[in-house]
Amino acid sequence: MNFFSFRRRRRFTRAITSTGMAILSAILVYFISSFSLPAVGAGELDIPPVNHGDRTRREKYRTSVFGDYTFGVINDTSGHYLDEWARGVRVTTFELHWRMYEPEPGVYNQAYIQQMKTRLAELKNRGWIVQLIPGYHYTPQWVFDTYPNMAYANQFGQAYLPDPVSQGDFRVINAIFNPQARALIGDYLARIFTDFPQSDPNYQFDAVRIGGGVQGELRYPPADWAGAKNSYWAFDPYAQNPEISGIPPALVGWRPGIDPNPGTVGRGQLLVNPGFEENFSNYPLFAWTVDPEVQYERINAGVAQGEFALKLTINAPHRAHQFVRVQP
Repeated sequence: MNFFSFRRRRRFTRAITSTGMAILSAILVYFISSFSLPAVGAGELDIPPVNHGDRTRREKYRTSVFGDYTFGVINDTSGHYLDEWARGVRVTTFELHWRMYEPEPGVYNQAYIQQMKTRLAELKNRGWIVQLIPGYHYTPQWVFDTYPNMAYANQFGQAYLPDPVSQGDFRVINAIFNPQARALIGDYLARIFTDFPQSDPNYQFDAVRIGGGVQGELRYPPADWAGAKNSYWAFDPYAQNPEISGIPPALVGWRPGIDPNPGTVGRGQLLVNPGFEENFSNYPLFAWTVDPEVQYERINAGVAQGEFALKLTINAPHRAHQFVRVQP
């Protein structure tokens, strides 16, 4: 079971970047507000009852027994609430499944929604801090049937469309590169907050955990797929469009592990961007990796050849480098 903890404060806030990559990086967004926790009778969940008093007593009851830290669990199976509470756990996750929520386009499963609303209300009314997992990595099949390029594609021309039965339902949506995918996820999230109004204390989420795939927190498909090794999932039409993905034009169509290094084409170079002439907004020092301890500046004065050079300030044994594939 995975554990996480919060530093106890009146409000929790995390920033979300607006790029496509940020949407699938696991980001926690906290919006703690005032809590109203009316007592309820015993329900179906294994949740301890609470005798609520004034606000100070309620807030104290919600607090973990470990002082300034509040502990929670991820992927709670909902069968251990009493035991978790006795051990000081006060935060739990609440996961929805998009494919169950919206089984057909614009058709929402009211029975499923009501079931989940009842569960959330019981959790809230018994004092739990609840983190929403929207579950849009459980993508409905109609998304792939209706819209093009919803699957990731690798440099071998393979789409990531696993059998949901054998692969655990993780037929993930290409939200990193496909704008239509992000729009569909946005509509789904908006619907959640319509069905679970945050003005109602019974349905308030204390946090939202954003994540949308199968591979850890980065959310890309696996490197080994359908017999191919080192799959790089950035070869759908959106990923290969510089105006959408920000890929440098020099790399459009280049397939790592298959094609020659792009720096070799027409120049006889093993290095990419060997003279520091190429510069892109998303890659200020294109193709090079600079250690954090090294200060660098792309300059156009005192250049031996071409228009630019690289000025480094190195105060320790660190480096600016790139790796090259060579034949033995």
